[in-house]
Amino acid sequence: MTIEMMITLGLLLLHLILSLISYFLIKTNKVNLPLYYMVFAVALPFVGILFLMVATGDQAKNAKGLVGTEEEEGQVAVAFEDDYSSNAQEDLSDLISLEDALLLKEAATSRKLLLDIIGQGPEEFLDLLYLARLSDDTEVVHYATTVIAELSRQYDLQMMDLEKDYLANPEDPRLLGDYCHLLKDYLGKNLVTEQVAQLTREEYAGLLAKMVEQEPSLENYIALIENDLELKRYKEVEKNLTLAKEQWPRNEKIWLLQLDYYYQMKKGEKIGELVKSIKEENIYISAENRALVEFWS
Repeated sequence: MTIEMMITLGLLLLHLILSLISYFLIKTNKVNLPLYYMVFAVALPFVGILFLMVATGDQAKNAKGLVGTEEEEGQVAVAFEDDYSSNAQEDLSDLISLEDALLLKEAATSRKLLLDIIGQGPEEFLDLLYLARLSDDTEVVHYATTVIAELSRQYDLQMMDLEKDYLANPEDPRLLGDYCHLLKDYLGKNLVTEQVAQLTREEYAGLLAKMVEQEPSLENYIALIENDLELKRYKEVEKNLTLAKEQWPRNEKIWLLQLDYYYQMKKGEKIGELVKSIKEENIYISAENRALVEFWS
């Protein structure tokens, strides 16, 4: 005899005993109930059978649902894929950068990330906006082009206001400094064509020269020399490098600007002499620029 059968017989015996006790209690008026209430005590096994039938029917229904037809299986699969794609699309922007989305040609994700960038300060993501303009998706290109154009317009408005204030007060060093900083930032963003950039740099050079006259600081000299190198005004570069080196003979940036000057002038011998001087005079070169000096040595 199995344990399941033993348990079943035990429960059946217990049921019979409890039924007899119930009958005895009602018959002897120990419990003040009519005799027909015995049906609740006796009929419990029938209720159990009904529960078994219902449970069996549910299992059969579930089994049928699991098997289904091919059409139903296809519909479920499509629904799952759509739901997964929707959720994945929502989470994808949290997992990849705009650059990755553009390279992977994820147009929808690129659009979402572009909108996020617009709200976070697009001027900090200009390189990505320029990359987005090369996208195959016309909407991504439109977003990026619109943002770049708006940034350029805002800079134009700021420069017009500052230029107006500066022309009204040309001797105000604060206005001159603000105007120079704005032009430097504007040129660094590459928002204009080469021709416009050239004209802007020429204007910037004149303002920087005035800045150096008013305040001959290392920062102003470096900005002036860097801008003259961009304009290929090599006589001005050589003159200002000499003046700057006299005041800051051991400054790393001055030595590196001189190295850049010799490179642009294609003076290989001068480069070799300069690198040798850097080592002999123990000029401090930061880790990020050390590889450059080692390359030329």
